[in-house]
Amino acid sequence: MKHLYIALLASAALTTACSDYNDQFEGLKEGHHAVDVKKINYTLTADDYKAIAEDATNKALAKKNGEEKELAALAKKQQFTEKITAAEYMPAFLAKKWFTADNGSAVIVNYNRHETTGALDLYQDFEGTENKAVQPAAVKDWQTLTTLGGDKAAWSTQFRNNAHYLQASAYKQKDSVQTYLVSPIFTITKGSKLTFDALYGHYVPKGGRLSVFLYDGETLTQETVPSRQPLADLTKQVKIEIPAAGQSFGTFKQAINADLSKYAGKQVQLALRYDGNGKTGATTTVQLDSLVVGNQKVNMEPGKDQFVLNNHKWVYDPSTTVTLGVQGDAEAKAFYQSIVEWVKANKGAEYIEGRGNAESYSGISSHYSNVDFSAATVRKNTPAVFKDVADADIPALLQKNLYETMAAGLTLNYPDAVPVEGVEVIYTVKFTVYDNGAKKIHEIKYKVTGKGKFEAVPNSLKEVK
Repeated sequence: MKHLYIALLASAALTTACSDYNDQFEGLKEGHHAVDVKKINYTLTADDYKAIAEDATNKALAKKNGEEKELAALAKKQQFTEKITAAEYMPAFLAKKWFTADNGSAVIVNYNRHETTGALDLYQDFEGTENKAVQPAAVKDWQTLTTLGGDKAAWSTQFRNNAHYLQASAYKQKDSVQTYLVSPIFTITKGSKLTFDALYGHYVPKGGRLSVFLYDGETLTQETVPSRQPLADLTKQVKIEIPAAGQSFGTFKQAINADLSKYAGKQVQLALRYDGNGKTGATTTVQLDSLVVGNQKVNMEPGKDQFVLNNHKWVYDPSTTVTLGVQGDAEAKAFYQSIVEWVKANKGAEYIEGRGNAESYSGISSHYSNVDFSAATVRKNTPAVFKDVADADIPALLQKNLYETMAAGLTLNYPDAVPVEGVEVIYTVKFTVYDNGAKKIHEIKYKVTGKGKFEAVPNSLKEVK
């Protein structure tokens, strides 16, 4: 969800009055008075990334984790990754930058991120090839198989503008050209897709085209590839943009996004075939780059994490405030609707209003993106519910049940939330309550007790400004 921000408070002091603040931290001895409790929102600079990468404590940690190269790259790329995480490598930096800070200090750190998740079955960007044109193409673990036209018609690796890529063309060829670039054997994982970038050069309608195949079974050879039946022909999914008028070459753009899920678990080879004919003028050049098979996702959204100083040690604290917007906010509506569906599945359809967008177990409406504790609304939406309960008792019952339904909503929408050793991770949910025509903001707090598990903080439901 986009509607969340990190609370600028140490999680151990989220509900504590200032007079009791120091009692929340073990590191504060009797009689000690904190004089430098920091509350800072800070954005890393280029020098900071360098300092984090070169910190002796972080270097030792990276060596232990086998991530020395990745940590060194942080200084240059200035991006935290799925391996070099802010949660793990930031505390040593904070300890040196704010060495005078007292327990209870909290720093929100804004940083760059490039996190990759998911499986990668096959990847080739041709950056390992030579810094010059090589024909036939010499790509590690790949084969170049030319069945028509000989070596001078084969795929070639190219180097231009400090970039490597693959190229095939029938230009200046005497007759038909057919050349394959064949991948090593790999296994397709569930959810994998094939993507690559491509462009046309010197485009002519007569031809010079790319075909894409998956082959099953034994390794392809120059002798077997012409007669082997492919497992799949993906050619129809290839869409290469024709260069604009007056332009000799187009620009690299994604040319295919083929779902390979139906072949999950199979061992296959990918074959990229160029066909052209210099005699007939079918000579369009095809260039390829950035070939990927997998289900990887890349998250480059700016990172924003909170760290607190507890017992004289900086620790990552993902305590979060989830602010549910008003009617018309799509994300709030989705959050509330997930609860409505949960109530239907776990408490019974009798609690669901006729249109399916509100429930009377705890008073949530996804249509209005709010909570209504009134007996009148319950009686109107679901007359059979609470028929033996007095009107005066219904609001308290709905409020009691709301602790349960909001916890379910957090589990459904934040399944990756995890506890952190040494820190009480708190999720605060802020939402609108409809009360006799007035709209009032309330909140409930939850402690993260396991992955995707939330335990309500007793008596934390209250109206806030």
